[in-house]
Amino acid sequence: MNLSAVSRRLFRSLARPLRSSGARAAVEPLEARIAPASLASATQVTFLDSNGDIATVTISKPLFTAANINKVFTFDTGSVDGTLSTRQLLETIDIDILGYAATGLNISITAANPVDVGYINASGLHLGTVNVVGDLGRIHAGNFVYATPAIQSLTVDSLGAQGGNIASLISGYVPSITVNGDIDQASIGLGGGAFGHIGSLTVTGSVYGGPADFSGSIRTQGGIGSVQVDGSIFGGGGASSGVIGTAGPIGSVVVEGSVVGGGGTFSGAILATGAIGKVRINGDITGGTGVDSGQIGTASTLGPVIVESSVQGGGGQLSGVILSSGGIKSVSIANGLVGGGGASSGQIGTGGNIGSVTIGSVGLPIPAVGPLPLDGTFQGIENGVGVGSGTVLAHGTIGSVTIGGDINGSFSATEGDGIKPAAAGPPADGGLAAGYGGDAGGGRHQRGRRHHGGDYLGRCLQWRHPQRREHWDRHYRGSARAGV
Repeated sequence: MNLSAVSRRLFRSLARPLRSSGARAAVEPLEARIAPASLASATQVTFLDSNGDIATVTISKPLFTAANINKVFTFDTGSVDGTLSTRQLLETIDIDILGYAATGLNISITAANPVDVGYINASGLHLGTVNVVGDLGRIHAGNFVYATPAIQSLTVDSLGAQGGNIASLISGYVPSITVNGDIDQASIGLGGGAFGHIGSLTVTGSVYGGPADFSGSIRTQGGIGSVQVDGSIFGGGGASSGVIGTAGPIGSVVVEGSVVGGGGTFSGAILATGAIGKVRINGDITGGTGVDSGQIGTASTLGPVIVESSVQGGGGQLSGVILSSGGIKSVSIANGLVGGGGASSGQIGTGGNIGSVTIGSVGLPIPAVGPLPLDGTFQGIENGVGVGSGTVLAHGTIGSVTIGGDINGSFSATEGDGIKPAAAGPPADGGLAAGYGGDAGGGRHQRGRRHHGGDYLGRCLQWRHPQRREHWDRHYRGSARAGV
């Protein structure tokens, strides 16, 4: 298994490092006698926002002047003219106009209710803390001095709710990004090679992809320390939409909701070229119609991975999957691993070894004979229509497998065939595969420890060979019955 295509596709159009602007405007002293009423001081501007609230923009250095203020601020209507009688939408704050003196500037935008800000431009400048109590469309910041954070911290109520141009470009390191709400189709791209990384990313709402490629995405070239999403991650119709991805490593991931694929390739996904550490998904991982959608994937090592509900394949090939080129420490899925219509959907797969796999809660009542529930309560492995769907596949070894419910294969001639060499091809639907030693015949086959608490279903187990059933009863401790 080779996941290098993940990084090539995902980061092909990652933001380039931002260029510094050329000439810088000279900073002029504020003269109180010409200061308009809405220019409260050299560090503060007030205006009547689109909600009818008095909004305040505060910076940490005395850089605002009567001469530059209407170059820095652009509204949908009017200007900084000393009146507060007209409602205005703040379209742009052009910090770049203030020159190098604005390096390290802290920016705070507040109002009684959330205020909309279209664009903060600090191209070629490093910023301190940026805080927007409201929605931010986009921000540009950073330069080629990568040792200094491009933005010390970025905190907003939401990203992208206004629509329009909502693609942010940051060149360099950002220690902290916090979104106290949703990321609604907006994107943030961090350039700067290994320096283009995020220390911690926190989203208290959800991440929504849309029809455009890379919509609703956070992409870095240098890695992400930790990811916390209190809602869910939803892919859209665009390629790599609804994605948190990096060309580097990810230290840890917690998603309180689900990871849901969409129609786009690699939509609804958490992806890395480097290693991904501990991953906890407290909902489902669900594939969509797009290829590689609904995915936790890395070209390096992964895990441990904990999914508190189910992993379910979708209509797209390799949708609803947990994939790693370098090996998986362990995978625990509270309910079922369920294949979908796409080939190899609903899969746990690696080019290396898997330490342990636990699917379902051992000791729960075994489902009755008949149709198995696909509502997230099924305890076991259930194949789908797609070839190779509902499978656990390792090109190395699987240390142990514990399945609390059934293994159900019902569409392939060889499904339910247990653990077999991966070199011979992917396992049949509803199967397990492990081990090859490098030759086409499969090489050494190491199965590891297996425990099964339910039934094993599939046409291949019609017990033409009594010794096979005896072997199954002895090693798996579950009942065995033929599939339909």
